[in-house]
Amino acid sequence: MQQIGTITDRVHQAALSPTSPAPRPASPDALQQLDLAKVPERLTDRMLARLEEIAAAPLPRPVPCSEAEFMEAMAVLAVALPSQHRGEVSKDVLAEAYRQALGNYPVAAIRAMRDEALRRCQWFPTIRECLDMLSQIAPSNPLESKRGVVLRRISDERQARFEEAMARLAAGEVSQDDIDAMPDRWKRIGETRSHLWRCDCGSYVLRPRRAAPPDNREATA
Repeated sequence: MQQIGTITDRVHQAALSPTSPAPRPASPDALQQLDLAKVPERLTDRMLARLEEIAAAPLPRPVPCSEAEFMEAMAVLAVALPSQHRGEVSKDVLAEAYRQALGNYPVAAIRAMRDEALRRCQWFPTIRECLDMLSQIAPSNPLESKRGVVLRRISDERQARFEEAMARLAAGEVSQDDIDAMPDRWKRIGETRSHLWRCDCGSYVLRPRRAAPPDNREATA
């Protein structure tokens, strides 16, 4: 990989460089810090392992909405939808109860719930109704799509390696060590494609290739 000037780029390079130390388990922030534009088209074993660790790491928890953001959404509902409590409970007590029950959701989810309540509710929604609407709102986490890209890169690399291995088997250009190092699934596929023999001991060896028949056209010409 080419020399990179910034500290962020050097950290990213170290995480994916084939000469860097063995990668440590990925932190929840590793996916967010990963710059996909700097991931090469083909991956070394270490790069592949690192991407797999990053993809397997839990996503960071969404940041809860601030109190101001939450109260702003509730204020919109209060203006648009009449309350059924009719002064039985003070507004401050109600506001605190709603904030305690719903305030841990990210602001995007709270705003989506607000918009859904404006569409479907005749009265100011209860906490239960708010929770039901929130449960139906798909989480909007941009890291989900980024992790999907990482998983596709991993899949593409593994597929490319598989196809290359099958091509080498078909051409007879593999050593026994190469065969032994292949995943068992690849060996089984190689056997079904008549590239490998499965021995009684369970190991696989390269299937003898038939010699091409002699060309007798010159002799009969």
